Amino acid sequence: MALSDFQEILKQARGHRSFRAFGALFGLPHSTVRRLEQGETTNPDQETLDALAEKLPYTADELRAIIEDRQPEPLREVASAEDIVRLAKDLPASEIKRAIQLIVDRYL
Repeated sequence: MALSDFQEILKQARGHRSFRAFGALFGLPHSTVRRLEQGETTNPDQETLDALAEKLPYTADELRAIIEDRQPEPLREVASAEDIVRLAKDLPASEIKRAIQLIVDRYL
């Protein structure tokens, strides 16, 4: 993976939202999001990566590794129900219901 992969991750996550709306989800200025997605910023600061990692399915270290085209540290593990809830909070209600149903069907 490389910077272009990071840009694609952001583009896919943004979808049809404006840079302003997408940046607001992370508490980031729209100009920062635009520069990241367009590759104008190639070395985002740690605070930016931390903000993105809160809502993307990557840790800040994984995002940095993608940008730097290196192997990340071992992937983030889900160790508790609270970890799952934190990950699920940004999913649409339909996906949360689907996840619950999958867990019930598979493990209960």
